[in-house]
Amino acid sequence: MGLTWSAAERDAWTSLHRHLAGGIQQHWAYGECLQRLGLTIVRRMLRDGDRVVGLAQFGVRRALGLLPVALASEGPLFDESVPDEARREAMNGLSGSLGLGRLRLTLVSPDDPEAGHAGLGGRRALITGQATVIVDLTGEEEQIRSRLKSKWRNSLAGAEASPLRVVPIARQGSQLEWLLERDVEQQQRRGYAALPPGFVTAWRDLDPRDAPGADLVALRAEIKREPVAAMLFLCHGRSATYHIGWSDDRGREHDAHNLLLWHGIRALRDKGVEALDMGGVNTQRGAGIARFKLGTGGEVRWRAGTFSI
Repeated sequence: MGLTWSAAERDAWTSLHRHLAGGIQQHWAYGECLQRLGLTIVRRMLRDGDRVVGLAQFGVRRALGLLPVALASEGPLFDESVPDEARREAMNGLSGSLGLGRLRLTLVSPDDPEAGHAGLGGRRALITGQATVIVDLTGEEEQIRSRLKSKWRNSLAGAEASPLRVVPIARQGSQLEWLLERDVEQQQRRGYAALPPGFVTAWRDLDPRDAPGADLVALRAEIKREPVAAMLFLCHGRSATYHIGWSDDRGREHDAHNLLLWHGIRALRDKGVEALDMGGVNTQRGAGIARFKLGTGGEVRWRAGTFSI
């Protein structure tokens, strides 16, 4: 194969990303939103002649204001037709194709451990990979429900019989802003950091022509019209990512998150989504959240880790 890295073209990128059901951080829209927030984005496509067979989207920061540090999270992505040796050669040439000068640090964090290691030529991970849970949304609705763990399914049934009512949150308007404010408060209270609210509003405001396949689903659970819980999912091609979950004490009492996630699954299926990434699982620091995600019956997938190339 005569493989070369070249500048990216949106439509070809979107087509291959959809074919590979790539993660959100390699979707074109993800880079667009980060650019709007001030991050430098560099994209390269791997070509075999006229055919695009690989993608690599990097966010670039400067360490100490000088050294460029480029990170491709959940990437690069390679078409299944690219053999291991060709992947290794492509990975060796990727850093030099970015145009960041000779002094640079280039990091990759492949989504698939086996595919990632195949192109890394024995390199050792600088940061070990984390686990995520991928929920299969294909098949009949009854099949998806049957894959839920029994305790999770019982909680869902209880929530369905409770006073909870699930309603959609409009893309525009005060309810989405309300949810983003609750998420910021939650991050501060629990002491963790995530993408800023501006990322979601940038994602919402993307022109579909500039970010094919990018969409969102937001839902809230209420009791007597008072919101007690909410969820937000980001769609990217054939896949979606669980992005925000918030609940107050009343929502937790009635297992509102089980009901919201089930309604979210149904809404995502209506949009043609085939897989839902529930995000990282940490059984030590977030045991309750991990149990909730694992209770969906999804596949636990270990990511390859972060490597210098």
